[in-house]
Amino acid sequence: MSWIKVAWDTPAKPEVLAIATALGIEPDAAMGALLRLWIWFSQHTESGFTALRPEALDQMLGRPGFCAAATRAGWIEHNEFGTWMTGFHAHTSSLARRRALTAVRVARKRDGEEQDRGTA
Repeated sequence: MSWIKVAWDTPAKPEVLAIATALGIEPDAAMGALLRLWIWFSQHTESGFTALRPEALDQMLGRPGFCAAATRAGWIEHNEFGTWMTGFHAHTSSLARRRALTAVRVARKRDGEEQDRGTA
């Protein structure tokens, strides 16, 4: 898979701000680490689950404590068997990609119709 779905408002979400605050980093740095984590899960898992412990993922990201902060934010979970990304299929599956592209296409069409009517 060569794409991931990221909503335009994700960098300002409370979860991103909570991760940044917990780690004492800028929200943009937290967003960058989240993107790297989501990309890693997309490239290396089919289900959003890895047997890697959070500490190994922290090391890959170069951000000690990142997974603990992401867990508190509700974006990953872990137990003695490994770590998984919550909502993995909703955001990374081919169906999610089709839904996202359809939403963009519908919004563009709607915006074009509104402009044609002079309501934009």
